[in-house]
Amino acid sequence: MKKINYALLILTAAIMLFTISCGKDGAAGPKGDTGDKGSTGAVGPAGPAGANGTAGSMIYSGTTAPVATKGAVGDYYLNTTTGLLYGPKTSAGWGSGLSLKGATGATGAAGSATLSGAGTPAPSLGKNGDYYLDKINYLLYGPKSGSGWGAPVNLRGPAGPQGPEGNANVKVDTFTVKSEDWRYTDDSNNNYYYEIDANSYYKVKCVEHSNSLITASLLNTGLVLVYFQTDTNANGFQWQPLPYSYISAFSYNWVYETYEGKVRLYFYIGQVNPNSVPPDLETYQVSTKKYKIVMISGSIASSLQQNHINVNKYDEVSKFLNIK
Repeated sequence: MKKINYALLILTAAIMLFTISCGKDGAAGPKGDTGDKGSTGAVGPAGPAGANGTAGSMIYSGTTAPVATKGAVGDYYLNTTTGLLYGPKTSAGWGSGLSLKGATGATGAAGSATLSGAGTPAPSLGKNGDYYLDKINYLLYGPKSGSGWGAPVNLRGPAGPQGPEGNANVKVDTFTVKSEDWRYTDDSNNNYYYEIDANSYYKVKCVEHSNSLITASLLNTGLVLVYFQTDTNANGFQWQPLPYSYISAFSYNWVYETYEGKVRLYFYIGQVNPNSVPPDLETYQVSTKKYKIVMISGSIASSLQQNHINVNKYDEVSKFLNIK
């Protein structure tokens, strides 16, 4: 029986293991964790400039066909008179144009007409689709159909409320007096005078304004008031009553007198300081101003006093009498 040599067997196994370990790689191990992100690298140098692009086409326009020298290859041209579009232009020229106008459309259907007259429309009047206005009764018929005009529509709305009572007893006359309208003497070359009292008077300049509404009856039973605007740029409520005086170095005065069919306006300059000499009235230029005559007749005249209306305050008078 053979005797096993264990030492030799162990040595042989060790040599085989060593040989295997030094041979081909074994299986791959598991994937490891992602490493940290590296720092950003430096910017690279700019690339070279690109080549220029080709020139784009142009669109020209004019009232005639394009001339051969107009534009470049690839361009377009619109004839605004004929509506022809030429292009794109080639080396051979513009070629024939393309019409941008479509064909003429078909004739449309006749539209409806609006007729008018006094009273109801006759059945034979108009055609289907027409309208008719009765100008007497403000009735609108239509559109007319095969069965006739049909029932009309009343164009009048309901009656409004009763308006405020008119004031026929109040008349207003507004007018402008210019500098050149003032007269120093009458047609007989006589001076005008305004009597202050039985023993004194002023030499005055005068303007005579006619108004046929100033009747004898109005002067006897009514009231005639006169106002003027001291400022030509004043608004409608800045009216001052006459008589009116403005005192500076002298007194400048406007007064009036009423006659049947007219009003006389007077202007004079009074002396405030006996040692001062007033301007020469004959050459003095009275400024241009607006005047307003308010003529009040009937019971309205007495109602001013009954309602304590101050006739020297135009705003009170105008509001009470509804003067616009």
